[in-house]
Amino acid sequence: MGVLDKIHDAAEEERQRRNNEEETYRRKSEEKQADILARRNGQYVHVVDFNVPFWSMVKFMVKASLASLPAVIILYCIYGLVTAFGTIFLAGIR
Repeated sequence: MGVLDKIHDAAEEERQRRNNEEETYRRKSEEKQADILARRNGQYVHVVDFNVPFWSMVKFMVKASLASLPAVIILYCIYGLVTAFGTIFLAGIR
């Protein structure tokens, strides 16, 4: 066996050692991520796609916007009261 063959074998062994280390690191990283995800509520779900007909989605969005109207009205009233009191307070400073 020549010197070049020994160098080649040593380089190949080093390459295999590095590949094994990288594979071990990657596997441990994946296992750690899987453990973290499994700890959340005991299950992990990844939604890839869902199929909803267009008009059903439109109907849902209309209902959601109508359901938000009372909250908008209440927030508008609170804003009006704060603005009124602020105006009265600032007018009294002069």
